[in-house]
Amino acid sequence: MKMRRFIPQVVGAAVVLVLAAACDSNRDTVSQQAGTIRAASVAGASSQVYYRTTRIDGLEISYREAGSRDNPTVLLLHGFPTSSHMFRNLIPALADEYHLVAPDYPGYGYSSMPSVDEFDYTFDRLAEVVESLIERLNLDSYSIYLMDYGAPVGYRLA
Repeated sequence: MKMRRFIPQVVGAAVVLVLAAACDSNRDTVSQQAGTIRAASVAGASSQVYYRTTRIDGLEISYREAGSRDNPTVLLLHGFPTSSHMFRNLIPALADEYHLVAPDYPGYGYSSMPSVDEFDYTFDRLAEVVESLIERLNLDSYSIYLMDYGAPVGYRLA
């Protein structure tokens, strides 16, 4: 893995603030549970979410992408046992302001599911696959939104 310069950012809080602003006119679509804000749906969110795949190290890696590449990029790293599907409401809510990329790790979502004899399911290996995706997409600068399994993957990228 190549070394990256890590610039700490409060991405989680910024995402929540943007999400709250995006949903302000549709309070009925926002639920507040355990101190977090989630979007169930966002009326007026016009950005298209694209479901794409690419081959990395012989694996088909699926990812969701939305928003203009001219906007700041946010890499959304999912937890266990989910996939990029966990961001299905967040992506359209933020796509007008951000370029969003949400990959499915190998063995999750619509990505290839090789056996444990064919793929080393470690956080190091998952990070290598995500890093290859980042390079394939030419993401030179991005923030990371992570949770659960996304944390050890994202910290390795940082």
